[in-house]
Amino acid sequence: MEYLVPAKNHHPAIPGVLRLALAAVAIYSMVFPLVVMDAFLFFYQKIFFGFLQIPQIDRDQYVKFDRWNMTGLDFFQRVHCAYCDYANGLIDFARAVTRQTEIHTCAIQYSDTRQSDPARSEYLERKRYE
Repeated sequence: MEYLVPAKNHHPAIPGVLRLALAAVAIYSMVFPLVVMDAFLFFYQKIFFGFLQIPQIDRDQYVKFDRWNMTGLDFFQRVHCAYCDYANGLIDFARAVTRQTEIHTCAIQYSDTRQSDPARSEYLERKRYE
């Protein structure tokens, strides 16, 4: 199987099943904070943007579950893809809400030269996996 970003083989000396279990706990423990952040962003937009009549950001433009339908994935890979779709989309949505806040409320604005996600430039093209 080929991955979008090839895994580096830097595993500690932990047996395979235990390593996977620990990794799953570490990764999926982030679901609760992500859901809480999602709720806070929802209410933040409704209250703050609503009071100041700032155009709201459409969450559906960022949080999309499109990898779930890719062929050739087993159930667990689909679940992992759904997690990544949600987490990455939500973080992108949070950035957009933050940008919208800055545009409408910050006194000092300047161009930002930071690259938002340099790691994604190493990804392989999606069409190879459809």
